Amino acid sequence: MMELKEASPDFYSKEYFFGAEGAELYLQTHGSALGAYRARVFQLADPQPGERILDLGCGRGEVVLACLRRGCKVWGLDFSPDAVALTLETVRANEPSAEARLQLRSCDAADMEFDSGLFDCVLTSDFVEHILPERLDLIIKKVHRSLKPGGRFIVHTSPSVGYLLFGQYVARLSEMLRGRPRQPLLTFKSELEIGGHCNIQSVRSLGRLLEGFSRTEAWAEFSLNRGRIKSALNKIGVTPLLAHHLYARAYK
Repeated sequence: MMELKEASPDFYSKEYFFGAEGAELYLQTHGSALGAYRARVFQLADPQPGERILDLGCGRGEVVLACLRRGCKVWGLDFSPDAVALTLETVRANEPSAEARLQLRSCDAADMEFDSGLFDCVLTSDFVEHILPERLDLIIKKVHRSLKPGGRFIVHTSPSVGYLLFGQYVARLSEMLRGRPRQPLLTFKSELEIGGHCNIQSVRSLGRLLEGFSRTEAWAEFSLNRGRIKSALNKIGVTPLLAHHLYARAYK
């Protein structure tokens, strides 16, 4: 049986972030543009001027920058010191005057302590899959406590269980039929060892994680959720078995 464990902060080095999804766009735009799923998280969060936002697992800082540009007060937290340094670089390269509205912390999310009701919105992308279940439960309770009444928690995680078990095989078949190069085959072991993913979710399990909130919805989406085939797959309800990306929105 495969032993599940979290990667250390050193695993998430600057080289890791420059090799992760969205790195090419980040390097082209100095972090000023959002890739597809980060843009989706930002859209779902819909931050408003003056709101207090926490980006949990801020990574390279693209979403932090986007929230600052909306006029928000932003907290960025990541247990990787390299991630915190990259986020600060991203802000200084694009909106140096916004640094006054930014607070950055390098710490384990399970150890975070914020005032009760501090945030209007907590958002996170590519975070859940890196945290063991028992620690993730504690972190989500802390998120709930830190939100204002009616505050929102926006989550993105990938890959999904459905994609690893079914979706990637459908994608590879489609690529083969169209004469395109097939993407590498992913396994739970490779996700753990290469990506540090120790807690891969389904729509159902992601929804259960957020049961302590007053209103919750969780769903799967294709990275480019358009086209006749994907529309048909959405209509017949098989997207959770095929799509790479999962999202959730919860209100306190």
